Amino acid sequence: GVTLPMDIDFYAVASSILEEINYLSRVSSISDCGGGMTHDNKLLTLENGEELLLRYARPAYEGTQDNVFGGIRSVFREARILSLVRSHGLPAPEVLYVGEREEGKSLLVRKAEGILVRDFWEKNGFSLDSFLRSLTYFGGVIAKCHQIKFNAFGNVNQDGINPVFSDYSQRLRQLTSRHFQGEDKNTLGGYFSETEMDEISQ
Repeated sequence: GVTLPMDIDFYAVASSILEEINYLSRVSSISDCGGGMTHDNKLLTLENGEELLLRYARPAYEGTQDNVFGGIRSVFREARILSLVRSHGLPAPEVLYVGEREEGKSLLVRKAEGILVRDFWEKNGFSLDSFLRSLTYFGGVIAKCHQIKFNAFGNVNQDGINPVFSDYSQRLRQLTSRHFQGEDKNTLGGYFSETEMDEISQ
């Protein structure tokens, strides 16, 4: 089987990947930058000061079915999505490597410029101005997103977008049907009372 991410020698893996892609600098240090149910994420600081992110898929997640967009969840699909986003001028990390090794499947990207929002707010004393400046930035990114048009809504595979719906309104109709009539009927219970759910369903 595949070794669990927590047992992986990330320094050895990262060094091997950099050597494989003929990267000019070596790993100086590795730190944990969070993870979750699906991935382990490591921040690589190189000898030249550059920072990269190594994203390692947990075996229980990789290869499972995506019930929202269709297709199979994988670091390969993540890499394609990142590249697609970057090709339209939106902020996204540059993909340096994606592949499968003995330890599992991984994705290596160049760390995006900037700082975390919470760090930006803290650095500026949680001022109203810093909050509004961040909203202005996010609004600009969202506006760029709305200017991008695709011919379908669905899974991003190696051949482009595999259509699941012709437009997002069909996706919303499916969600509504699942929540109020089908398999996900009970998932809204944490938001609405039984009386409110009955009224919404009608």
